[in-house]
Amino acid sequence: MKFEPQPRYFYTPSELAELLRVSEATIRRMIRRGEIEAVSICRQYRISHIELSRLLGNAGLPEEALPPTPWQQLESLFKQ
Repeated sequence: MKFEPQPRYFYTPSELAELLRVSEATIRRMIRRGEIEAVSICRQYRISHIELSRLLGNAGLPEEALPPTPWQQLESLFKQ
């Protein structure tokens, strides 16, 4: 049986804003409206890689538009 790690990387609103090239205020506003699902840890938001995938999928972007997860980066190192 092959081990299949699930993407578990989390982004801060600032990291996600930089990645999507929008302001951090836009990301926080989308979280408050419920457009982006985030978890709050000690009053700090975190957005999962899976949520980013869903968000991009809803926008009609291909999965290749996603940045690689740390697991995917490691996996690509071992495939070489």
